[in-house]
Parts: sequence; C-alpha cells; structure tokens
Amino acid sequence: FRIRTVDSAAVPRGYEIPVIDKDGQVKNAYITVSLIHGTDRRVASLLDLTEIKRMENALRLSEKNLRWITENMKDLVFHIDAQGIIRYRLPMQGVMLGYGPEKVLGRSAFDFLHPDEHEAAMAAFLDVLKSGKSIFPAIGSRLRAVSSSDDSSKVY
Repeated sequence: FRIRTVDSAAVPRGYEIPVIDKDGQVKNAYITVSLIHGTDRRVASLLDLTEIKRMENALRLSEKNLRWITENMKDLVFHIDAQGIIRYRLPMQGVMLGYGPEKVLGRSAFDFLHPDEHEAAMAAFLDVLKSGKSIFPAIGSRLRAVSSSDDSSKVY
C-alpha cells in the first residue's frame, strides 16, 4: 500500500485473480487499480476473463491434438514457399524418406522428385502461383529416398 501511494509506477496496476460470483461460481478476472491523482483515493475495474480463458484452454488442447496428429501422420506434407524452397516438413517424412530436416529444409522441393516428374511439377507449381489451385493431382508420386546402407539416393 505504501509503495503504491508513493510511487504508483513501482508495482503492477493489473492482476489476474479468481473471484466468486453471486452464484458461487469461480470466475477468472482481471482487476486494475489506479490512484486518482491529487487524492488518496483509488479506482478499480474488473474484467471477466472466464470465457477468454476457456477459449484459450480449448485452443491449447486443439493445438496439442493437431501437433500430435501432424507429428505422427505418415503422409508427405511440405510447406513450400513461392520460390519452391521447403520451409517445413512433417517429422515422419524423415523416417519415410531417410532425410533429416537439415537435408530438406531450405532446399528446393524439386530436388526430391524423380527427374521424369520435374517438368510436370514445375508447370503445376507455376500454375499454383498464378491461380492458387491445388497441385496434388498434377504431380506424380515418385520421390527420392535415402538408402540407409550408403547414404545415396534412390528413387521410389
């Protein structure tokens, strides 16, 4: 109390606290307290954060579930930028193709296609840049994989 009166900037103005409503329900609230200049009086405001906290928890759980699904799915999914550079790939792809993230991230996605697929893949990629449509049907399924015996690449 003394610190607040002498130097109101020395302590936080807002606090997140649990409060009990008139029905006995515990709510999450944010309370702010400020000194009214020139007086020894204070003004306080209270904001109900219960719904916001519920949504944050639901989002956190949803993100956790989605992260688990994406980290364990066995599909090949890449995030490729407008230059064709791989910016993200699913963790299981390393198991499937034998490449660690350091060998994939930052490289051209076209490095991992069978040579016979390059022309069609490049045309489909350029079409996506122009139109935004999906490229999945336009690209074949032959990808390069690392041979665990000699670290060379082979073609699926």
